Amino acid sequence: MITRSTGSQDISLLDDSFDAYLFIQVQCTSKIGNLHVQGKTAYLDFFAAERYLCIEPMEPIDWQLTDSINSICSYECHQAIAKFKGRTWIAWYTEDIPIDNGPWKLSGLPGLILKAHDSENDYGFTAVGLTTGKGSIPIYYKGKTFEPIDRKSLTSIYKKYYADPIGYLLQNAKYAAIVKIKDEKGNILKHSKRAEPYNPIER
Repeated sequence: MITRSTGSQDISLLDDSFDAYLFIQVQCTSKIGNLHVQGKTAYLDFFAAERYLCIEPMEPIDWQLTDSINSICSYECHQAIAKFKGRTWIAWYTEDIPIDNGPWKLSGLPGLILKAHDSENDYGFTAVGLTTGKGSIPIYYKGKTFEPIDRKSLTSIYKKYYADPIGYLLQNAKYAAIVKIKDEKGNILKHSKRAEPYNPIER
């Protein structure tokens, strides 16, 4: 759940696609955990038994507005299309909620993005409900246990993991529980290297 203050009311955007990772975009000076960031994106990821924190500048998106209209959560939404981070994104935003933000790193439209997907339908976000809160609700995270990392290094970790998940965990995971399998003679069996599909949201 992402909560944003809009002055007199708070809008909570419910989106089940945020289970895997959390992005917090801050467009003004704010405090996130023990960090002060301005105009940056804080990306938290639980990956391969590790916790990473990647802080990056917010990048403007060159949206092209279309005439298409859709209804999402009973809100009239307008379509916008843009190329961003190696993919073409189709987004639906509502001007009834004047917040220029949305899921993942998608933002910069004249209203809250309630639905978005890439042109290949590899990734998608859809709002399933909205509620009106009382007062301001801050966004917190427990950042002390996250290891700071830059985007290039994090991408390198992703590639190494998906090339050989078991091998990566055996060599790098600090907190993973490693199970060793032995044959009938008591010899430890070596893992067979097998790559997993790697299709990152950012290309």
